[in-house]
Amino acid sequence: FAEQETKEYQLRVENYPTDVKLKFELGRRQLTLGNSEDAIALFQEAREEPTIRTSVLQLLGQAFLNIDYPDEAVETLRQALEQRDLTTEQNMETRYLLLVGLEKIADSRRDLQAAEEAERLASGILSQKFNFKDVKARRDNLKKLVADLRPKPQGA
Repeated sequence: FAEQETKEYQLRVENYPTDVKLKFELGRRQLTLGNSEDAIALFQEAREEPTIRTSVLQLLGQAFLNIDYPDEAVETLRQALEQRDLTTEQNMETRYLLLVGLEKIADSRRDLQAAEEAERLASGILSQKFNFKDVKARRDNLKKLVADLRPKPQGA
């Protein structure tokens, strides 16, 4: 069904190439099918439309995470969190995605600051919604990572 929907939206975009809302919808379908790079290009075209900007930024950040571009994901997700029309659910999902991006950066670069920020995000999400996705496990892993990355006192 998703493939059929994607084909339909591709036709619509071809017929209405200036309609960025159609490009956003096509990007959503591309993301669902795992075509993150195609989705990124579509989301980047749609990001200036004020009525869908928040959703576009969130999904664009997710697409960057999918292709292992955590820096771009973190920057984009921070922009999404600055939007005023963010719903409670979008806020929770965007903070979760941001924590995933920061965790990737912390793991790959041994970055204490990113690990601490990700841990704070995980704690904040847990205090709002304890069973949200895999946040408990991520928080536990981040606590260990932060402890490992913190400088050890001399003589210890």
